[in-house]
Amino acid sequence: MPPAEATTTVTIAAAPLRLVRASLQPGASVELPLMIAASGICAETVTAAAVPLRVELPPEVEPLRDHLVFATRVDGQPWTPRHSLCRSIDPGRTWTGEAGTDLLFTVCEPSPGPSMGQPRRSAV
Repeated sequence: MPPAEATTTVTIAAAPLRLVRASLQPGASVELPLMIAASGICAETVTAAAVPLRVELPPEVEPLRDHLVFATRVDGQPWTPRHSLCRSIDPGRTWTGEAGTDLLFTVCEPSPGPSMGQPRRSAV
């Protein structure tokens, strides 16, 4: 153990941070080429319908954004896509890389022939 004059003790006693005014803001739905993780080849590019998400924090909490842990759940399940199987994502972050943001998407299927009609797709 180091000598007492070379150590510092920090005690933090605080109640849980309540973010009563935090909100989830979806952006506009767009269709775009997107690189996603793919088995056996690390990644592949697909055409996807996507909706960007951003957590809007109260002004007094915004300076802490980079120190908060964020996670996205869709229908109660963790949403954890990656750009590549060969790249990791830091804990508390998403594949977008920016704290408090994410990108929901669904892969667009090729258009069916003229007699089959158009399939209905939803980004959320």
